[in-house]
Order: sequence, then C-alpha cells, then structure tokens
Amino acid sequence: MTEDPNKKPAAMQANATVRYVDRPECTEIFADSIVGSVFDGQTLRLEFGVTRLDEIKPNAPITGRRYPACRLALSANAAVELINRMQQIAALLYRGRTGKPRSGPAHICADAGRAALRRVEVAHRQAGALSRRALTQAGLIKDILATKQ
Repeated sequence: MTEDPNKKPAAMQANATVRYVDRPECTEIFADSIVGSVFDGQTLRLEFGVTRLDEIKPNAPITGRRYPACRLALSANAAVELINRMQQIAALLYRGRTGKPRSGPAHICADAGRAALRRVEVAHRQAGALSRRALTQAGLIKDILATKQ
C-alpha cells in the first residue's frame, strides 16, 4: 500500500491555520434551561429547552410546558474549550457583582471535574477500552485541571 505524497502527517494537520468563515443563514436559538447532559467519554451531548407558560387563569395554579430547543453534540476537545470559556465568563460575572475575584467555588468545580475524570478512567479500564485517544483526552483534562489549582 503506497502513501499519498500530498497527505500531510497528523502533526502538521494539528498545527494548521484555521480561518473562521461566517454563515449568516445560521440561526440563533434561544434556550432558558438545560434539559439534559451526557458525556460518554468521547462526546458531550447537551439538550437545551425553552419553557412556555400556559394561559394564566384566576384562582388556578400557573402551569407551563418545556420543549426541546436544541440538541448539541461536542467533541471532548470542544467540551473542554466550552468549559474553559464558561469558567472565564462566570469569573467575570462574579467579579462584576462583588468586585472581588472568585475563590472557593472554582476549587469545588475542579474537585468535581477530577472526580468525574477518575470515574471515566475507571469505567474505560473496566471495559478494556481505554484507547490511546481516550488517554490523550484524559491527559488534556488532567493538565487543564492542574492549571486551575
């Protein structure tokens, strides 16, 4: 089997320059809740919902319905990027409210992340399916958690 001479090695592809190209037809989706989230070791799946209240009637309890608005599937790398950006936004929101940098809750999040990572590693080992890719991703997550301390 001969190799394609035009094909770049994986290391070169990883360092590729990627340009953002906007798509104006891409719709924006509003959500007011997260209905569910699942991480299977490779993909983070999030389901966002929107709540709609029923007609309000006198002397009756307020009722409503929640509908799925969007289902989003992210690679492990994209999930880590999302988590990092959300932590930055949370820190800015907290600092805006209090004027002080956030301290305690960040450590709680990091501890929970490490515990979740250990559970994923154990589950993969028990299944005998801890692939090189999963080990690399676990290593990336460990490195990220280590820098948060």
